[in-house]
Amino acid sequence: MRSLDDTIAIQTRARALLMLIVGALAACAVAYWFVQILRGPHYAELAENNQYNEGGITAPRGKVLDRSGRVILVDNRPSFNLYVVPERCEDFDRELERLSEQIELGPRELERIARRRSRLRSFEPLLIQEDIPFEQMAYFEARADRYPWVMVAADHERAYPNGRLAAHLLGRVGEVSERQLQVGAFSGARPGTMVGQSGLERRYNEVLTGEDGLFVQVVDSAGRVVREVSRETPTPGGDLLLTIDFELQRRAEELLDGRAGALVALDVRSGEVLAMASAPSFDPNSYVELLPQLAADESSPLLNRAISSKFSPGSVWKVLIAAAALQEGITTPERQEFCGGAVELDNRLFHCHAGAGHGWMSLVPAITHSCNIYFYKTGRRLGIERIARWASRFGFGERTEIDLPYEVAGLVPTPEWSERVRNSPWYPSETVSISIGQGPLEVTPLQMAVFMAAVANGGRLVQPHLVRGMRRPGGELFIFPQPPTRSVGIGDDVLRWVREGLYGAVNRGGTAARARIPQISIAGKTGTAQVVRRRFGVSPEELPEEQRHHAWFVCFAPSEEPEVAVCVFVEHGGSASLSAVPLATEFLRSYAQVRAEQ
Repeated sequence: MRSLDDTIAIQTRARALLMLIVGALAACAVAYWFVQILRGPHYAELAENNQYNEGGITAPRGKVLDRSGRVILVDNRPSFNLYVVPERCEDFDRELERLSEQIELGPRELERIARRRSRLRSFEPLLIQEDIPFEQMAYFEARADRYPWVMVAADHERAYPNGRLAAHLLGRVGEVSERQLQVGAFSGARPGTMVGQSGLERRYNEVLTGEDGLFVQVVDSAGRVVREVSRETPTPGGDLLLTIDFELQRRAEELLDGRAGALVALDVRSGEVLAMASAPSFDPNSYVELLPQLAADESSPLLNRAISSKFSPGSVWKVLIAAAALQEGITTPERQEFCGGAVELDNRLFHCHAGAGHGWMSLVPAITHSCNIYFYKTGRRLGIERIARWASRFGFGERTEIDLPYEVAGLVPTPEWSERVRNSPWYPSETVSISIGQGPLEVTPLQMAVFMAAVANGGRLVQPHLVRGMRRPGGELFIFPQPPTRSVGIGDDVLRWVREGLYGAVNRGGTAARARIPQISIAGKTGTAQVVRRRFGVSPEELPEEQRHHAWFVCFAPSEEPEVAVCVFVEHGGSASLSAVPLATEFLRSYAQVRAEQ
């Protein structure tokens, strides 16, 4: 009996052990099925990503050089960017909070990180902060085992060696936005990519952007690099060669320092922009840090006043009225009008700036001395329709299509415009005001420079442009063909009389006599755009600054064989002869010096 009992007990224990073994094997089979079959693709992806680390190598953007090719206006400098691989984080939010103990992450940065993360896959590196200090880079590199989900990558940061110089032209770069990713020009960009956001950086983004490279590394479980498997070297972007002369650009900005306004200088033969300054300005190197301050600044330092501000042209508009009236046969060089200081037209009394009047005036002295009465009468006979038509031929009321974004078109009013926009008819007295550049008429400083270039070169409208060519990554320099000019429909025989009046304004005791200098012969015209109605007996300098009129001076030089056209605009400058004229004069002194040294 004892032997039988022992046998039964052994058999019972054997069956229990067998069931335990079968159960364990079944559990292993289920676990194997769950891991290898049901969750197999997921763990395979994790294993692959833990073994290999892929990353892009950002291509450096092309440089931007002045017209000589020797002065670098925009360059790149090395920087370190901090990334996080979300897939390696057990709790992304907790790890990000832990990371913020080492680097400062404000609400805006956290919001930007959240947007980036939503556009990336979990194994793709997520940009946390750009251009971190060397000390922070060294900190994370030395503690890779504590931060296996952190990557520090060497990159390129855009650098503007000359600070504020030409900031409005050069523009800036910034992270591509969600809206831009939907646009054709940026559709191929990766989230987090830096692209041109304004100025030439934006207009020539495709030229300046290179082709990114790629690296593949083997990493261990702590995120340490074991070895590099492969590397594709990035191709840098192309360099831009500008039309801008560095010395002239620097001089233009020095002259505008402390003022609000613009200075534009064009080659009258080709339309090349030799200088284009807008003040006040900003330093693109500090744009991100100073953006709230810049955006709140009432002086609008981010506004490119040369192409994005528009004002009434004042008396410089008389040059267009003179040219159009001669071409239309409304007047002749010999025809005279009497100026007694005031005249009644269309039941309104209109004044001349010369209180006692100029007496009898023909075309050339009327331009020289800027006689309002002469142009009131001439413009009234010309009529608003013909004024608008000739203004359009000279490029007013439409963008010049310079190679910069955010250019405005200005406004040339017509009776149709008045009915459509103001819901009122056009009154004849408004034509009288338009004839001297007042009323609902708006132009940009660049448009005035293009206009003066056409007067100087015999009636050809040039296409203003800022880029002469590009240098490809291989070093080959390609000069772009010059944009074609077009005739405005006024011959040089007519414009010769206009130029004679402009020469007199500077050299024969006219309104721009302060522009006369020995270094170079200048012809030009002053203008005042009213801010408030004229107060007789009060000089412009006695008014509060915000009530002072805007000052214009447009000119070309040398007067006998024109090469350069210049427009200077000073907001609330008051008297043009005291504000705009001296700036243009000093600029042309520098132009004559640069010209002599070439």
